[in-house]
Amino acid sequence: MRSAKRGDRAEELLEEVIARLERLEGLLKSISADPTTQLALDLVIAFQIPALKAVEMARRISDLAASIGDRDPISMAIIEALAVSDKSMSISELTRKVREVRGTASRRIVTQRVRALEKKGLISIIKAGKSMRVRLRR
Repeated sequence: MRSAKRGDRAEELLEEVIARLERLEGLLKSISADPTTQLALDLVIAFQIPALKAVEMARRISDLAASIGDRDPISMAIIEALAVSDKSMSISELTRKVREVRGTASRRIVTQRVRALEKKGLISIIKAGKSMRVRLRR
């Protein structure tokens, strides 16, 4: 009698676990379809930042990306790198960060994209002598 009750209880628990796993699987499928969540995951991997900060940054980047119109990968990588950073960056620093995200980037192309993003009002360029520092507009 006792073993029958244990068997029934074990079966109930297994059915509950299976139901939870199915709900979790559905949730994971819906999350992976969300571009903001995917971007947050990419930020965590590329910049080793905490997940909560990555989600906040991904939302901000998505809002900024909507105003870009043409979402070329280098401009998006520039925005990602600047969004994650708490300070302004030189073109060389920014190019290194873009390389971390994309694998390749040239100073010339990064400079071109930075100027285009400045014209769109998304970033600020601070000139100091011959050098310039770049940051997202707040």
